[in-house]
Amino acid sequence: MELPLASRHANALREEPELARHDPFDRFLLARSFADGMPLLTADHVLLALGRTWVHDARA
Repeated sequence: MELPLASRHANALREEPELARHDPFDRFLLARSFADGMPLLTADHVLLALGRTWVHDARA
């Protein structure tokens, strides 16, 4: 399944400037989940450390 990148997703990338050097795919997933109002399940400690309410620990 392909995940399209719409302008709302690209704009959401601006919400996390501290991730500029983080994995681009992880940044895309975070921005997409934010823009689309979907939860993100991840084990990435950097994304979890952001403290976003929609980012959930996949290891739990």
